[in-house]
Amino acid sequence: FRRVLFRSNEIQNNIATNNVDLVQFALLTDRVKMNQGQLQVYGTQMEINEEGTSFVPIPCIDKVNLNNRRKLVGLNSIEEGIKEMNLNYRHLLTK
Repeated sequence: FRRVLFRSNEIQNNIATNNVDLVQFALLTDRVKMNQGQLQVYGTQMEINEEGTSFVPIPCIDKVNLNNRRKLVGLNSIEEGIKEMNLNYRHLLTK
């Protein structure tokens, strides 16, 4: 369902006319990419690192420009996103 919605002309037209919440679009884009085994675009999907001490983004395209892409859709930096995840879901981390 997400893949069909993501590809629809309606959503693309709504993006062009600013009728879509770009943060939600970024979340949807990354979920669809991740579920298709592809790299994320915005780094919105995270997992816990091997040590269990911090969240890290599931692999993304072009990491050098990641924060630029995030800013364009209204997301904070990946560093701030990681801090928020670590704070909000600290109960899942090992100390």
